[in-house]
Amino acid sequence: MPGASRSKTLHDTVTVTGIDKSARMLTVKNEAGEPRSIQVPADVKAFDKVKKGDKIDIDYTESVALSMLPPGTKPSA
Repeated sequence: MPGASRSKTLHDTVTVTGIDKSARMLTVKNEAGEPRSIQVPADVKAFDKVKKGDKIDIDYTESVALSMLPPGTKPSA
């Protein structure tokens, strides 16, 4: 089954719009107003200091994977 995947690291400056401290999740929006939810790793010590409305710089990785099946084949669950 042929397939491919791609990943790239991106940088953005975002505004914090929501914080879930117990789940270590931030909701942010970029300068275009597009929302995004971010899982913050435990090794990011400054997480406890982040406040709603803060502008922060983030680096994140986007990935996509694609696989092709022969014509007429149904994908498995």
